[in-house]
Amino acid sequence: LYAGGFWSVARSLPPLAHSRGIAARFVVASAGYGLISGDASIKPYSATFAGGEDSVVRRTANRDARAKQLREWWSLLSSWKGPSGHRGPRSLRQIAKRAPASSLLVVASPIYVCAMADDLLEVAKTLTRPESLVIVSSRSGFPPALLEHLVPSVAALQPCLGGSLSS
Repeated sequence: LYAGGFWSVARSLPPLAHSRGIAARFVVASAGYGLISGDASIKPYSATFAGGEDSVVRRTANRDARAKQLREWWSLLSSWKGPSGHRGPRSLRQIAKRAPASSLLVVASPIYVCAMADDLLEVAKTLTRPESLVIVSSRSGFPPALLEHLVPSVAALQPCLGGSLSS
């Protein structure tokens, strides 16, 4: 269901990790389904955390109110059992609880990080080493409470990861 430059780069990360002896698991943060495995069988949907017609939250000029709505939506998705046939954690916090000595790499836009902010803050508290939570994203609009975990997505990463600049 997910396609394009960003997804081809994202999907290349687990095999790259495995080739270097790192056990990696690929999960997707979906505005329509919540946290799902990368190979989950889902139906096409129109839902996004970004603004616009397909946004899961209503338009508001108040940034704090919008951030609260996004966090509430993610929380509700995390409490749902998931799409038919889904097995596995429904939140990033559950992943961290299962393997507190592991590392979590999150690659997401600032608006998705905003939606998952409460979950991510719990991950940082749950991991044996909070610095093992690494979030690759843009700086603009990134939640201040998670800045210590941010690795800014910049053009200098492109030669390492490949894909188009936007991916």
